[in-house]
Amino acid sequence: MRIHHVNLVVPTGLAEATAEFWSSVFDLQQMPRQGLSGRPGAWLHCSEFEIHISERETLAHHDAHLALAVPDVATIASRCISGGHPWEEAPALFGTGRGFTRDPGGNRVEVVQELESTLAHQLGQ
Repeated sequence: MRIHHVNLVVPTGLAEATAEFWSSVFDLQQMPRQGLSGRPGAWLHCSEFEIHISERETLAHHDAHLALAVPDVATIASRCISGGHPWEEAPALFGTGRGFTRDPGGNRVEVVQELESTLAHQLGQ
């Protein structure tokens, strides 16, 4: 089993800026939307999953988040900071690097070091 997609809700007018965040920070690629709702939004993908962005007037709770395991947390932190996006270091979980950011729509994103990358580093590979 795997996650196919996550739908992130953003305030009206922020779909484009939020899609740019996901493209520039996490290297996701925009794809054609298949929905027929007529509401503004964007769909993005990588080889593992998709993120769908939907503009709505009602937003999620401020602590709601998704967590992404990445090969190098420091790279993501650097991209956030250089792009003017928030970055908050967090205590490591399971011996791995970790931090939080928010996309322009206010969605909280937890970023953790991939376990495989951490184990390879610890084993000197």
